[in-house]
Amino acid sequence: MNIFILEDSSYRIKWFEKFFNGCKIDWTDNVQQSCNYLKNNKYDLVFLDRDLGETGETGEDLVKEMIDNKLVQNAAIVIHSINIRGKEMKKKLEEYHKNVHYISFFHLMKIREKILN
Repeated sequence: MNIFILEDSSYRIKWFEKFFNGCKIDWTDNVQQSCNYLKNNKYDLVFLDRDLGETGETGEDLVKEMIDNKLVQNAAIVIHSINIRGKEMKKKLEEYHKNVHYISFFHLMKIREKILN
């Protein structure tokens, strides 16, 4: 499985790498690199964080680029933000892609605990 992750937290990246052990994972914490990954690779699963910390960029910026530059892939897209504005990202993407989901990162962690216990 090929996975792309937009995330600025090294803790969360380590979590994703453990959860998806054995999968090919590309990740970055900025919009331009994200566009390059999405333009040049095919993914089965795309995770998008909303808040990217000190960069001033957001996952919403990437969603705009994905739509404007036709980078929305035929992959499941999961917005994993703890910020409620992640739901707005979901609504915007749903206009262009049917397989979009929103889940807070804390719920992802709980799912992993249930799977592994």
